[in-house]
Parts: sequence; C-alpha cells; structure tokens
Amino acid sequence: MLVSMPWAVIYLPSIQLGTLEAVLNRANVTAATRSYFLDFVEMTVETIGENGEEPITVDDHIAISESSWLSGMGDWVFCVPPLREPTPQQTRAYDAYLASKRADSRLIGAVKRMRRTAPAFIARCAEDVLAWEPTIVGFTTTFSQNAASLLLAKTLKLRRPDLTIVFGGSNCDDSMGVELMRTFGFVDYIVQGEAEYALPALVDELARGVTAPVTGGVCHRDAHGNVVANPAGEAVRMDDVPQPVYDEYFAKLASSRMRGDLNSLVTIPAETARGCWWGAKHHCTFCGLNGATMTFRSKSPAKAAREFAALSERYHLTTFQLVDNILDLTYFKTLLPQLARARELGDDYRIFYETKANLRKEHLKGMADAGIYWIQPGIENLSTHVLALMDKGCTALQNIRLLKWAREYKMTVSWNLLYGFPGETLDDYEAIYDLVPSLTHLEAPGMLRLLLERFSPYFTNPGKYGIDVLGPSEWYRHVYDLPTDALMRLAYDFEYQVPELAGRSYPKLQERLRALWPKGTGGGTFRYSRGPGFVKLRDRRAATPARDVTLRGAAAAVYLAADAGATLDELVARVKSDASPAEIQELLADLVARRYMYEEGGKYLALAVADRPLVAYDPDASAHLRGAAAIAI
Repeated sequence: MLVSMPWAVIYLPSIQLGTLEAVLNRANVTAATRSYFLDFVEMTVETIGENGEEPITVDDHIAISESSWLSGMGDWVFCVPPLREPTPQQTRAYDAYLASKRADSRLIGAVKRMRRTAPAFIARCAEDVLAWEPTIVGFTTTFSQNAASLLLAKTLKLRRPDLTIVFGGSNCDDSMGVELMRTFGFVDYIVQGEAEYALPALVDELARGVTAPVTGGVCHRDAHGNVVANPAGEAVRMDDVPQPVYDEYFAKLASSRMRGDLNSLVTIPAETARGCWWGAKHHCTFCGLNGATMTFRSKSPAKAAREFAALSERYHLTTFQLVDNILDLTYFKTLLPQLARARELGDDYRIFYETKANLRKEHLKGMADAGIYWIQPGIENLSTHVLALMDKGCTALQNIRLLKWAREYKMTVSWNLLYGFPGETLDDYEAIYDLVPSLTHLEAPGMLRLLLERFSPYFTNPGKYGIDVLGPSEWYRHVYDLPTDALMRLAYDFEYQVPELAGRSYPKLQERLRALWPKGTGGGTFRYSRGPGFVKLRDRRAATPARDVTLRGAAAAVYLAADAGATLDELVARVKSDASPAEIQELLADLVARRYMYEEGGKYLALAVADRPLVAYDPDASAHLRGAAAIAI
C-alpha cells in the first residue's frame, strides 16, 4: 500500500502516489493507494466547530499545506502519542516561537484544534490500512509530511510488528533519510532519490526474503543495526516514467462532502522533465532543489503530448500543474506546437510551468498559444548586481521584460523578491524602490528573506560566501525531541547569519515595497495602442500621474523598437527616421525620465503593455512613423 499524508496540497492528486502505483502495476505488483490528506480535510472540517468553537475551513488546510513548512505548524499537528507528547513547557515554547514569527493567529488556532483530532484520525487511517492486510506500506514524504507519516507508521508497527515500512520522497534525500532511519527504528527501508527503478527492485528483493537489499538508492540496516545507504542507482529515463494513476484521489473526492469546495480548484499534476539544465551549468547559489540529481532529462514530445491528452480525457479536467523545475527549451519547437494544435482543435488546456526569465517574445507567444497561462520564471530580484550574486544568468531588464510580456499575453507570474544575499548593498534596494513606481502595472512580487537550504551552494560551501550556519531552523527543535547534531542531519532549512549584513533592517524595506506595489490590481495600468502614424500611451499607474500621451514619428518608432530592449545604436539602425542619433538619444532620456522606459547599461526597454502584442519589431511596418523626434502630449 502507498500512502500520502497531510500536508500534501489538497487540490492536487499526489503525483508521487500516482506514478508509483503505475510503476508497481507495470511490475505486476498489486498496489493500493491512499490520499489520507483528503480524509483529514473532511474529518476536521466536519467535526471541528460542532461545540461552538471556531470551525476549520478548506482554506485553512490550503494555507497550512502551502506555507506551514516554514514554521513547522503542519508537523506540529501530529506531535502526539505514540510519536511524541510535548510537555506543557515545550508547547508554550512553540507558541512563543510562532508569535516571534508573526504567524497568522487564525492558523495558530486552527492548528491547535486540529491537533486534538490527530489521534482519532491516525487511528482511523491505521484501521483502513490494516484492513487491506498489506505486507509493505510505503510513505511518500515531502516538506510537512514527516510527522504525520511517522505517526501513522509507528502506530501500524505497534499493531503489526511484521509489517514492512518504507519511506521515500524529498524528505529522505541524503543524510535526511539516513537520520530518519537511525532515529525512528520502525522505519525499515528508505528509498532515496528516484523510485521508478528502485521501488520495484526493492519489492522484489523483499519478496525473495532479502533483508539487506543491494538495490541502488535504498537504505537498510546491517546485522548490527547500523543504517547502510546504498549508492544511487541509474538515473531514470523520462520515457520510462509511466503516466500517473489518480483514480483513488478522484474517487475519494467524488464521495467527499468537500467536493463542492475543492472541485473548482483541483488541478492535474503532470511531469515532463526532471533536473535543471541551468543548474547543471550554473547552480543558483541559494537553490536547494534537485538534491538527488541535477542532470536534466525530459520526456519525448510525443509521449508528453499523449499524457496531456490521456490525463485530461480520463479525469475530465483541462488544467495542469507541471512539477518540472524548468521548461525544456526544445519544447518550444516540439511539444508546445502540439499543444497549440490541440487547442486549435478545441482542447482548452490551461498549464502551469516553471521556466527561466530570459525568454524571447516568440517564446511567450508559443507558451500562450499552447495554453500556458501561469508561469514561475525564477525572477527573484530586480537588481542585476544581486542577480549576479545568485548566479541566475539574467538581468533586471530581462526580468522586467518578462513581466511586461506576460501581462500582454495575460499570463499570471509567480515570483518573489528575495533579499539578504552576501555581497548585496542597501544601494541595490534603493535602486529597486526608485524603480518600482515605473512597474506597478506589472505583477507584484512577494518579498522573502533568503532561506538557507540543504544542497544549495550557500549550504555546501558557506565559508566561500561569508555565511555562518547556526543550526537547523528553530521549528525543528519544537517538532523533534532530538539533539542538535541529529537535527542537522535531518533538516532541510537552516538558521544562518551573514556578518556583513548584520543590523540590516529589512522589514522596513518590505513595508516600503508593499506600500508602493500592492499585490492584486492596486498598482494600476500602463498600456499602449498603435495607430496610423502614432503610438498612444495610457498611463494609469498608481505611483505616477495619470496621463494620455501620443508618440509620433521617430518617438513612436523608437518606442516600438524598444519592446525587447535595445541600445541607442541598435535603435538608430532599426528605426527608419530622419532623426539624428543625438535627437534619438535626447528622446530616450526624456522617455526614461517620464518612466515610460527603463534603462540599464545603455539598453532601453519600453514599459507599456501592448493592447495587441507586437511579436517582433519590423522596420518596414513603421515606415509611416518617419519624421522628427518629438513627443506630443
């Protein structure tokens, strides 16, 4: 049996369960799956609040599943016997910790009420598992799923000592998995890294009575009880990864009284690639993803396209969330045209992808045509200096350009402005805040302090970057009653300090940013339309005066030619105009001063969003824009 516990995201079927069920079925192994994270939603929403206390909502579950891993709230819910019973003093200490982190008071209350239901929930899960009389129970654990998984695993082992317990998932990579086994003796085996080859091989070895498996990536105990981690096995070829099976999740959802709250949110997880082609060349200094393998691999376009169609047909949904870390650039000429063709034939695909920010305009058009409506492009900052410290391989201008083009193609952009990097200066952020009034018509960021994650270059080589690693993030001490050295091996996030940044007052920076650039639609609009001989700008940005401006002649041509960013020499060469280079230079300075353009390193970017996207500047198409450089207001 394969199990996924809280706090998996409740509106997404578990792609881990779905893929491994298909893998085991292919190996002729009978595997039942259980999305117990859905059961927990139903149980708590229905029962909490019956006695006049504040009820639990579906939104509470979503908030905890999406953000609680930063404070341990999701894991704390399951810190109950037989796993652990914190003392009243330890409970008060955790309350004080949450208060110090300014955690949402409503969520804190919800967590406390949920925690009272945890023993009954785990008992119900155990009864369900044991009724199937399985020989092996596998747990997939990522982010805040550890405590719930460990609690159910220990409960099962106490009732059926002969039951084999296997853990896997990103919480089990490297020393984290070894420490899980060393600390929690009821965990029999751990699969580290990719499981498509390893899990069927392990199941086969166990069926043959092998107690010390040789399967690559498997942790086991030797005759003396010491944990042995086998070297990683062969990297999985993506075309060997079967289409995931989500039948159990959707059957459970269909019979749930929560389906009315969830149906509009449910999205199909899919996967077309693993690893990161950029990280394989330039590992972003702060990134802790791809702990098992950075090697980039993708599915063949034909297989990926078939899976989009098959999953959509099977589950009657057209919205997909891709779990890939980065979009395969070859897909712009292979997979995306196939998806665009499917949309032309009537399939209303809506797809989320992670990608890089330094895309060209034709890439955005290809994505929009394919149904990609939401992207996470790894923008991270608007200072080219700070981006270089991250080894992001892009500039602030490229990031701003992507935000503009995404708005033109009606794409949602998820991004955060990260701060706290070794080597950054206050001048970097003063420049950003000076820039922000020009950008409020674009998607606003979240703002987060740098997290120190296992596997990132900042963690693996902190001395090189001037970082002092202080220990595991504090919440681990509240969830696990373990010594610091054990927590160091178990943790994924760590406390740290950058001595050169000591005393930096970032909360004030956050307040300034949010005041200037609110999330949502509060930032206003800045758009343009093209007409015979002119470009009409309509400026309604929140932090600039409301103005309508008509650009004529060279001014209009220059503005269109700077859609992707261009130098003065490039603009002079592109624009068919009687204006001299000096006149165009004067024009550019005026456009920058009015915040109609952004300039960086001698390159100029038009900031207004087109009513109808201009895919590429064509000098012949702007022949009617010839004339003297001028701005007419």
